[in-house]
Amino acid sequence: RKARLESVSAEAVWRIASPYTGPVGVALYVEPSIGPRTRELENKLIVQKNFLDDRLVFAANATLAYEWRKLPADPGAPLGSPDALAHWDKETDVNFGLGGSYRFTSNWSLGAEIENEHEFGGLNPFDGSTRTNEAWYAGPSLHYGGRHVFATLTAFAQLPWAHDYANRGATSQ
Repeated sequence: RKARLESVSAEAVWRIASPYTGPVGVALYVEPSIGPRTRELENKLIVQKNFLDDRLVFAANATLAYEWRKLPADPGAPLGSPDALAHWDKETDVNFGLGGSYRFTSNWSLGAEIENEHEFGGLNPFDGSTRTNEAWYAGPSLHYGGRHVFATLTAFAQLPWAHDYANRGATSQ
């Protein structure tokens, strides 16, 4: 019932190749976030290909994000366990996304996206034993891109191919 600062973020995009002047666009995205109880470093590789005089656009991205969350001590945790003391919980997200959109009139595009999300306990996404869950999401998007403002509305639904590796009894939803 009270407001609090979660984090402050900064985004940087380095466009390596433009989809408007070359055959394929490539960009690197970095977003560090820091707050009293949260730290995150999100890194993304973005690839874009335009068709039909830039009316039809396909983009794919791969994301690697490291997250730290400060958790309070759990009074019910056994003495000596990591949860008995306040600590930084660590998590890694590895996500893959694919989307396409078609500009059907000036400034307006309609599209669809699909995303595959993987989460790992700790900071090593190459250790399969630390994976905690996997999920797929898909949905439509509507984009307005004017001269001075743009906005995108996307509605995702979770697809039935989810896996909860942390709780072995719940293998799909």
